[in-house]
Amino acid sequence: MSIPSLLCLHGGANGAWVWDIWRRFLTPLGWEVNVLDLRGHGRSLPVDYATLTMEDYVADVESVTRQIAAQQDNHPVLIGWGMGGLLAMMYAATHGETPALVLIAPSPPLEVAGRAPGDEVRQTPSGPYGPDLYGIFPENIEKSRAALFDLNEEQAGLVLAGSYGAQESGFARRQRKRGIAVPADSINCASMVIYGEQDGAIPPAYSEEVAAYLGSTALAVPDLGHWGILYNEEAVAGIALRLDSWLKGVLRPVES
Repeated sequence: MSIPSLLCLHGGANGAWVWDIWRRFLTPLGWEVNVLDLRGHGRSLPVDYATLTMEDYVADVESVTRQIAAQQDNHPVLIGWGMGGLLAMMYAATHGETPALVLIAPSPPLEVAGRAPGDEVRQTPSGPYGPDLYGIFPENIEKSRAALFDLNEEQAGLVLAGSYGAQESGFARRQRKRGIAVPADSINCASMVIYGEQDGAIPPAYSEEVAAYLGSTALAVPDLGHWGILYNEEAVAGIALRLDSWLKGVLRPVES
């Protein structure tokens, strides 16, 4: 059996485009990098955000992994960022064939974050919301600078262009605030948690706790925030090399 391909899961209020830099550095290392737009995101068809759930997103992942497994006779490694990291955990908890997980500043499960206070849950939009909730204002780079502090002007411009018109499900965000359980013993594959030490969206302490909870390898990257871990080219180049080494190490037993 050949080494698996990769399937990358984006975060909230964005799309598959967030993986453009990662694909650029991982492909020359020999990896086939697959991406998808979760329903209602990127180039996918419009949806009713009022009823869109995290379980719907997991179903999207299942649909794509089935196609990849049928074509390659091999289940892909899942790489998830932010909300996509929690989706990867949810998926792997019921799919023991998952060969490995790479969780990039993941939204933490219930066992790590606990349940948000009731007032915080009630203040979460129940309908669709945009990237401004995360400090990304597509038409105002200066207003977005706090969230994109670790990107240069060109990189920040690409993030804002990709974020234009993006929406996210408030219902799914409420689910995450209430807490989504992922029992540690339900995930049987190797995992790695990667995070920036200056992440203001997912506190580094959460990423550290997720790594400890799952028994994951942890990679902390100095001076990076939530977006730099994906779009700071110099940083991603180094991360890709370390990830390549780790993946080839944990996946070696299934190589032919």
